[in-house]
Amino acid sequence: MLLLLAAALPALFWEGAPDTAATLREAGIREIVVAAPRLDAWKSVTGISVKAGDPQGAVKLLTPTVNYRIDQASASRSPWLDSNGWRFLRNPQGHFYYDAPGKPAALAAAEAFSYGADALIRTDAEGLKPLGQMLDFLRGISTNAMPAMPAVADAGFIDDGSPAAGEAMNLMVRNNLLFRIVPAADPKLKLNVRLGSKEYPLEAAKNPTVV
Repeated sequence: MLLLLAAALPALFWEGAPDTAATLREAGIREIVVAAPRLDAWKSVTGISVKAGDPQGAVKLLTPTVNYRIDQASASRSPWLDSNGWRFLRNPQGHFYYDAPGKPAALAAAEAFSYGADALIRTDAEGLKPLGQMLDFLRGISTNAMPAMPAVADAGFIDDGSPAAGEAMNLMVRNNLLFRIVPAADPKLKLNVRLGSKEYPLEAAKNPTVV
C-alpha cells in the first residue's frame, strides 16, 4: 500500500555461532541481530554488523505466501494471500517477528520494508541467500530514494480494535484497497468505513466477497 523509502531495513535474527559468519557473508548478509548473551562472542567477527535483540514480546507474523488450497474443491474458491499489512497499519510503532524458513524469508523482508515496519526475520540456511539478495536490493532503494511521502488513500477506516475490524482491514489489504486508519470520518477522503454503521453492517463483514 505504501512504500516507505526512508524506512529501516528488516533484520535477520540469527541463532548460529560466530563460526557461521562465512556462511552469512557468502549469502550477502551484512547485519544480524543476536540474543544478548551471544553478542560478545560475535564482536570479534569482521564484515558483519551485530547488535542485540530479542523476538520475545514481538508480534509473531504469518509468513507471506499464497495458499492455493489445492486439497479443497469448490467452483468459487480462489487462492488466499497470507499478508500482514493490516497488522502494520494497526500498530505502526510495533515490533514484529517472522519465522520464515526458505525462500519466503525474502518476501517477509519486502513486506516489512514496504510498510516501514520494525521486524526481525528468523530463517534457515536455505533462506539466507534469498534474504541477503532482497536486503541488498532494499538497501539500494533506501539509499537512493526520495524521502517518504504520505500514504495514498481513497478511503478511511475507523478501527475500533476489534477482531472483526482487523479481519476487515486484512481483506482490504488483500484486495489492494488503498485506505488509512482514521479516528473519525475524514471529509478529505472519498469514503469512510465504520463497521456497525448503517452503511457497513457488522454482519456484512463476515462475507469476504463484499469487502
